[in-house]
Amino acid sequence: MALEMKVYREVRAYEAHVMFGLSWRQLGALAVGIPLAGGIFGGLAYALHQGGATWEEATNVAMWVIFPILIPVAAWGWWRPKGLKPEKFFGYLIRHYLTGKVITYDDIYRPANTRTAEAQPVPEPGAPAQQARSARRAARRQARKRRTVVPREHLRATRENRAEARRAAQPARRASRH
Repeated sequence: MALEMKVYREVRAYEAHVMFGLSWRQLGALAVGIPLAGGIFGGLAYALHQGGATWEEATNVAMWVIFPILIPVAAWGWWRPKGLKPEKFFGYLIRHYLTGKVITYDDIYRPANTRTAEAQPVPEPGAPAQQARSARRAARRQARKRRTVVPREHLRATRENRAEARRAAQPARRASRH
């Protein structure tokens, strides 16, 4: 029997389930939401019933009133927009809409030499500079000239010399008696 262990994709995304399969955040939302909803529901239903409404009408109205009040509490406990906690997500959302959208582009001119402040146009991305191409060709020509060609006779001679050196290093074999 193999042991299996749940491995989370992101360690920071792990939330400990403390009680009843709920995290601390969800337990906090319940601890705030239940007394808040119960108090508002009971108080509003009682006030409406005292105003002349039946209990059925009073509880229906009170239910519709507590839903918009409990939505933020439930969202704080259970909702994870884009995997973030709601307070972090709303911070990013507000910053996104309140900051200016500035797009910067690189300058098409750059200094040719750091010692002089003259600016030269950057070559187009599709057409390589002619000077760079000719410099590469010259470097290839120089590399070809530097290469030394070893004649095959020289290789054959070194192989034979190595074989002779190996034979000389081995002790002479004795004839075996059978």
